[in-house]
Amino acid sequence: MGNIMKRTPMKSENARRGLLAVLMLVVLTGSVGIAWMLERRSDRKIEAGAEIIRQIREKGLGNYWSDKLQIDWFLVQAYGETIGWKASARGKIANGKFVGVNMQILQNRGHSHEIWALNPDATIGIYHADFRTADGGDFKTDISLKDGVVKVRQHAGGSSTPVAHSQAPENYLPEGTLQLAVQHIAQSQAKTQFAMVFNEQAIADDTVEFGTIRLEYAGKKKNSQGQDVNRVEMSRGLGKQSRTVYDLDEKGKIMVVYGEKMQWTSASKQDVQKAFANAPQLLQQMLLIASHAGNTDAGL
Repeated sequence: MGNIMKRTPMKSENARRGLLAVLMLVVLTGSVGIAWMLERRSDRKIEAGAEIIRQIREKGLGNYWSDKLQIDWFLVQAYGETIGWKASARGKIANGKFVGVNMQILQNRGHSHEIWALNPDATIGIYHADFRTADGGDFKTDISLKDGVVKVRQHAGGSSTPVAHSQAPENYLPEGTLQLAVQHIAQSQAKTQFAMVFNEQAIADDTVEFGTIRLEYAGKKKNSQGQDVNRVEMSRGLGKQSRTVYDLDEKGKIMVVYGEKMQWTSASKQDVQKAFANAPQLLQQMLLIASHAGNTDAGL
């Protein structure tokens, strides 16, 4: 009896260790399984994004965009007040390229504009962004795409970075085609993941740091105005650090965009001009610059 009692604690300790080892193995196996499942889901979204880009290139931008100038006007709201306007314009110029402008002017909050030019199958393009803060800060980004290579240069405070360059991933979304991708997903009801260059992402060396956006169809909804819409949700980064929601009508027109702090509501040119008289003139100036860029072979 004495010998048995002496052995019992050791057997109990061995049993506990054995049970702990089994539990750790179960947890490890489960973690590996979850990681594999998440990676596989991500791979499928990357493949879906790459497929949309292939379709756009095979059909050509002319299949989606009119030869005539198209402008989408928005009023920008925050905390229940209209604080500015935004316009997204695109059109075809004489040499067959498509050019576009995204422009936003906010009262006492700075402004930004982006101009871009793409060849008809979106394999060659240039892009320039200029962001100016209310306190006078100025940050610019130049991006070019050619022969499957993306080049990026940033400018801030009077200095410029060296040109960074990297091979474009298969799911790289060319600058100027984000809105087209949103419309495509609203129609196809896909869940996708794209690689993009974020203007605010600093260049650390001569390699392009691609960011991640996920665009996913979120179903048919009624928006805050009671309209039936197709909803597409966009999140930036694998951890979904920021989220934007697009509501589109049945024809693919973006009706409302919901950000974390602001909202962009579709408006007529007349409504925007009524609130901001010089908006059409400012946009026209940017369109002339975009057309000039589209008529050159400038790159980085």
